[in-house]
Amino acid sequence: MTSSKRNTFQDLSNMEELDLSCDSLSGISQDVFEGMKSLIKLNLSSNILTDFEPNMFNDLSNLKNLNISRNLLTSLPQGIFNGLESLVYLNLSHNKLTNLESNTFNSLSNLDELDISYNSLTSISQDIFEGMKSLTKLNLESNKLTNFEPNMFNDLSNLKNLNISSNLLTSLPQEMFNGLESLVSLNLSGNKLTNLESNPFNNLLNLDELDISYNSLTSISQEVFNGMKSLTKLNLRSNKLTSLEPYIFNNLSNLKRLKIGGNFLTSLSQEMFNGLESLVSLNLSNNQLTNLESNPFNNLTNLEKLDISFNSLTSLSQEVFNRLKSLTEDLSLEYNKLTHIEPNTFKNLSNLERLNIGGNFLTSLSQEMFNGLESLLSLDLSDNQLTNLEPSTFNNLSDLCYLNFRNNRLTSLPRQVFKKLKSLGHLVLDQNKLKNLQPDTFKQLSNLVDLFIDNNNLTSLPHGIFNGLKSLELLHLQSNKLTRLEADIFNSLRKLETLDISHNRLTELPIDIFKKNKKLTTLSLESSELIFKPRVFTLPLSS
Repeated sequence: MTSSKRNTFQDLSNMEELDLSCDSLSGISQDVFEGMKSLIKLNLSSNILTDFEPNMFNDLSNLKNLNISRNLLTSLPQGIFNGLESLVYLNLSHNKLTNLESNTFNSLSNLDELDISYNSLTSISQDIFEGMKSLTKLNLESNKLTNFEPNMFNDLSNLKNLNISSNLLTSLPQEMFNGLESLVSLNLSGNKLTNLESNPFNNLLNLDELDISYNSLTSISQEVFNGMKSLTKLNLRSNKLTSLEPYIFNNLSNLKRLKIGGNFLTSLSQEMFNGLESLVSLNLSNNQLTNLESNPFNNLTNLEKLDISFNSLTSLSQEVFNRLKSLTEDLSLEYNKLTHIEPNTFKNLSNLERLNIGGNFLTSLSQEMFNGLESLLSLDLSDNQLTNLEPSTFNNLSDLCYLNFRNNRLTSLPRQVFKKLKSLGHLVLDQNKLKNLQPDTFKQLSNLVDLFIDNNNLTSLPHGIFNGLKSLELLHLQSNKLTRLEADIFNSLRKLETLDISHNRLTELPIDIFKKNKKLTTLSLESSELIFKPRVFTLPLSS
């Protein structure tokens, strides 16, 4: 269908929903919807409509939902929405609108949601939203707006969600958000804001979420968040902030989530997070922090998640996490420049479940390093420079389920290093320099499901190396230097489903080597110089 002509739907006076989306419509006659007084929902999205006749929706007095998104509209004629006094939802997104007449929406007094995102609007007249007291959601995302007139939202006393992200705003006038006393969510991300000096948020007493990420803020005045006691989420990520004033968050007593990652902070003042007694999540990743000597987290007694990854920290003071007894979810320290971590640094984090120290320059781990972490479930030490491990380093981590040593420099493992890790389900040792393994290295790991020892320098596997691994389902041994395997090497792995021994130096496999592995479904022998003997495969393999 390329066009809808007059009287096309004249016999459908009781129709409540009409979907004309994706029909390649290029035009609609002025009288096409005449007499359709029962229509509640009309979808004209994803066509190639370039314009509308004035008053074409005049008869649709009961229409509640109108979707005209994803067309080629550049403008809207005066009076286009006349007669739509029942309309609650209007979607004009993904068109090519460059401007809107001042009275475009005047007749839509019951409209609840208006979406004008992804157009080419460069400006909006000051009275465009006049009389729209029922509006609760307004989306202006991804236009080309450079500024807003003061008081232009004055009539939107019930507006709860305002999205002005991905425009070209460079500043916010002090009166910009006047009248928005019901606003709970404001998205200003992806603009070109350089400062917030005018305190534009003073009247937003009920604001719950504020997103100012991906702008060009170089500074924020100390009073900018004053009075915002309802705020629970604040996103300042990916700006150009080099420092933040002490006490800047002092009045945000209900703030729960704060993102300041992706800036240029080099240090944190002792008073920076004062007043944030409700904070549960703090993201400081991708800054340029070199130390945390001022103990900036001392007042964050309810913090559950802390991300300081991708900074330039070279050391941690022994007391830096002492007050963070509520830290439970995650402590991310990966990809800093840590060469050493003091014993007992984490001793007060008795509720912490995940710790990531990957991507640093650690060469060794002290025996007391993980003291106090009795609730830890996941420990990531990948991409460091560890050459050896102390036998008792992990003795206190009895609940640990995941342990990752990928891409270190380990040449051997102490005999009893994993003996207390009875809950361990996933052990990653690939991309090290392991030359040999002790016979009982994994003996106590009865709950281990996945074991990765690939990409090492193993030439042989000792007798009984896999004894005790009664839960193991996946074993990766590829890319070592194995020349032979004992006939009973896999006999204890009764639950094994996936085995990869590819890219080794095996020339033959013992007869019946897989006899006990009845659940094996995937076996990889790629790039091996194997000569297969009868009865090597005595079980059905699915692949």
